Amino acid sequence: MDAALLANIVKELILDHDAVSLKGLGRFVARVEPSTFADRGFTVNPPYRRLSFEKVTGEDNLLEERFVALAGGDAEEAARALSDFIADIRAELEEKKVFVLPGIGRLRATSSNNFFLVADEDLDIYPDGFGLTPISMRTKVETPEEVSAAVASLGEILAPEQETVPAEEPAAEAAKAPEVEVEPVPTPRQRKSRWLVRTLIAAASIAVVFFGGLWALGRFAPDFIDSLLYSSDDLQYVKMLDDRS
Repeated sequence: MDAALLANIVKELILDHDAVSLKGLGRFVARVEPSTFADRGFTVNPPYRRLSFEKVTGEDNLLEERFVALAGGDAEEAARALSDFIADIRAELEEKKVFVLPGIGRLRATSSNNFFLVADEDLDIYPDGFGLTPISMRTKVETPEEVSAAVASLGEILAPEQETVPAEEPAAEAAKAPEVEVEPVPTPRQRKSRWLVRTLIAAASIAVVFFGGLWALGRFAPDFIDSLLYSSDDLQYVKMLDDRS
């Protein structure tokens, strides 16, 4: 038994089980972590399966059974070899505070000999998460070239349409069919200009009618205009001035 073989067996078993025990030391536990936000909320990380190491009382025989099946021969001797190797792991953790499991990570020990796992960043024990990648919610930033191309396309759309000059028809065809004058279709810019001119003309006409009506009323019905412009007290004052004059 060595560290590489132990790591391979643990990785194989943890794919199908949520916990794998190292008897007398603790057990590896895999938990599915939900999606999380990163990059100040602009990136969504997919769910993943996190591997940790815990000191627990309950133990299983998954590792022992798998190692005995791989080693073959005497089951008691294989189980004893596994137990001795786990005891060596404990001794190394208590002395050096670290034990490397290739492809999984590093088992570490605190000053009070509490054991924990620092898993490798590329550890993948979540087959159901295959193909899941972080999703960015930031809007796409266009390059200067893309902006220039968009502006050019917009200019082509808004540019006035060029009038096409029809090709001259043969004399015989011209004699047979009468010439029909086709009125060119106004462009959006021409339609906007015509609408503006018509609006100004309508506003001017309304103003002429309004002020012309006021002038006519002031000339032929001054009393009515005065009643609109002055209050009753002001009218009495104006009439008093007229009487004095």
